[in-house]
Amino acid sequence: MKAKQEKKKTLFIELAIISLILFNLASAQENPFNLEVHIADAHKGMQAGEDLLFTTKILNLAGQQRMDITLNYNILDSQKNTLTSKSETLAIETQASFVGNIKIPENTPEGDYELDVQLIVNNKEEAKGKDSFEIIKKESKTPIKITITLLIIASLIILIFITLILRRLIEKLKIKLKIHEIVKKRVRN
Repeated sequence: MKAKQEKKKTLFIELAIISLILFNLASAQENPFNLEVHIADAHKGMQAGEDLLFTTKILNLAGQQRMDITLNYNILDSQKNTLTSKSETLAIETQASFVGNIKIPENTPEGDYELDVQLIVNNKEEAKGKDSFEIIKKESKTPIKITITLLIIASLIILIFITLILRRLIEKLKIKLKIHEIVKKRVRN
């Protein structure tokens, strides 16, 4: 009796495993790609005009042969309007991982944005990935220029002051040396 129960248990486990494998194969045929997009924390808050750096990881779950894919990158505002876009074609076999970039236009207003990436194979969207970031206020470079200019002017004033003081000290030393020589000559005579 125990042997029959063990056989049934083993058969049940084997059927469950086969079912899982078939389910995974069926879903891989449905959507054979996995696409992950990640913007590094250092680029989650950036200024207009900068390059947005991100990583893209693609897994071809079917992984049967090398194929060409197209990646469409879109920067979307909070109303899902496209701010800028870029497209590139790659050849992958089982997986690919790389760093990409897209330039944020100079006139982009502050706010929340989304990097939306679509993976296209044979003119059909196979996978999608996205991550969000924020455009922050552009820092003015004018205070930096003013600070540098003031430091240069202060350095020049200090240099001139030191030069004048050194010149007076040198003159005093020359006078003391002459007096010392005169006194030496008189003491000899």
